[in-house]
Amino acid sequence: MRAVIGSAPAGPARPRTRVSNRTWACVACGKTYRRDQRLPGPVICAICRNPCEYVHWKMRVPSPKKAREWDRFWRLYRSERRELERCFRDGNVEEVVLDLLNMRILPRLKRPGTSDGRR
Repeated sequence: MRAVIGSAPAGPARPRTRVSNRTWACVACGKTYRRDQRLPGPVICAICRNPCEYVHWKMRVPSPKKAREWDRFWRLYRSERRELERCFRDGNVEEVVLDLLNMRILPRLKRPGTSDGRR
């Protein structure tokens, strides 16, 4: 029996699921991994068994073969992540510009009549 062009396939249709992968990088050995975002916890490097760092999908991670760029990237990335965490932890911050993460954090405006600037 020949298949008819344009007809639906036989059998039940499988539901389509979208898989969103995230990029993880092992800073120690330079290996990068793409894993499903629904996986719990950090990815463990298969080579050195250290936990990997999550990297935002819009960021370009330099090749680990270029050691100077690789080290500079991770030094900047970690310092900006620490600064970002400090900004979220402390409510009273001055304007902060994070070039690598492409973010600009402005201080919260105080509203008149409140002690912390909130309603």
